[in-house]
Amino acid sequence: MKKLLSFIFLLLTSIILISCKNNVNANIVTTLYPQYDIAREIVGDKLSVSLLTPVGSEVHGYTPTAKDIVGIKNANLFLYTSNNMERWVSDLIKTNDINYVDLSEKLTNIDSNDDFIHYWTDPLAFLELIIIIRDEIIEIDSENKDLYTKNALDYYNRINEIHIEFSNYLINENISDIFFFGHNAMEPFSTRYNLNIVSLSENYQPDAQLTPKQILNLKNNIKEANAKYLFVEELISLSNVNVLKDELASEGYLIEILELHGYHNVSQNQFNEGVTYADLFENNTKNLKKAFTN
Repeated sequence: MKKLLSFIFLLLTSIILISCKNNVNANIVTTLYPQYDIAREIVGDKLSVSLLTPVGSEVHGYTPTAKDIVGIKNANLFLYTSNNMERWVSDLIKTNDINYVDLSEKLTNIDSNDDFIHYWTDPLAFLELIIIIRDEIIEIDSENKDLYTKNALDYYNRINEIHIEFSNYLINENISDIFFFGHNAMEPFSTRYNLNIVSLSENYQPDAQLTPKQILNLKNNIKEANAKYLFVEELISLSNVNVLKDELASEGYLIEILELHGYHNVSQNQFNEGVTYADLFENNTKNLKKAFTN
């Protein structure tokens, strides 16, 4: 009996994971984790949602496979980030009958002076995405409008509560610079909350060998600011980070490494556990508070 139950559990888990990843028969196809997360939260078990970008991978250089293209053509709704983020989309939609939405064109709650490519890192832009995607989903399945409206509102309220709480916290807090080891995709986030992120390099590549000048510059900035925390982006190797940390430690200066997640993608474990944008946003605020209060 136990073996039978174990088999059924594994079978159901496999079915769930297949339906969430790149399924050629999914009702909704998304290119990036943020819109996948929203669509999944809104539809529940009423529609299937697939994520094109492989879980745990670098998303900026992604190109679709032949199977991906089939899934997009079969979908009732195709959601993508922008023509800047997914440059391959424009040719596809020109030559095929696809119900697509360029989410960047629908947004109004953004500052054009910001890093527009990573607009989803601004929580208020994300809130607007919830409304946009809700309306698009209702267009393809109006029978479940009430459910989708409720689910969207619940998720909207959760994100908004974290945003309000963090905004109120910042009003009464002495905010220090944030030292960030990685390419800074968080400009819309930092602009929203009036934070100053000091990045290692504007053209930093996570897996590239660090130059002595890069190490020296960031090391000096950290010491001059008397910073105790160094933030890193998600899903990168910590080998270079540890080089810098060890360099500082050899001089008697200790720092703690914290994550500042850019929501590009999630790890396989996070995906399996159903980690949401809201979870990552809340964890970002907790890490920032830790840095600001020490």
